[in-house]
Amino acid sequence: MTGWETFYDGRTIEDLCQQLLGAVPGENDRQAAGKWVVNMTWFRDRVCQGVGEDATEERLMQYTRGYIMQMIGGMLFPDASDSRVHMRWIGYEPPRDREETRLRGWRRTLNRLGITDVVWIPYADPLLHPVIPP
Repeated sequence: MTGWETFYDGRTIEDLCQQLLGAVPGENDRQAAGKWVVNMTWFRDRVCQGVGEDATEERLMQYTRGYIMQMIGGMLFPDASDSRVHMRWIGYEPPRDREETRLRGWRRTLNRLGITDVVWIPYADPLLHPVIPP
């Protein structure tokens, strides 16, 4: 077993991608062979191509996971090229002790935020006002 399978109960990354996203990126969709840094266009073209009104709950979940990965990799934590995202967001990796402590600290901080602790100024730019629905 490689390092990946030891964290995911023996499942390969291909199995996990298929289960959670409904598609597996090919070698041309990744940064390099053997690496699981995936081009953002793959998410747009394969995972987030849209869902029909008759979509199953599983397909909706796959679409949602792909969309969230696009948001994380493209907007919140982009790589240097702004065009790729690492597949490590797809599943859960057991945290290491120090990282777990830090993660718990951030969760506590976020959980303590009250409604008055957030600056709620949506669409502050006046140029956006004509395009915002009432």
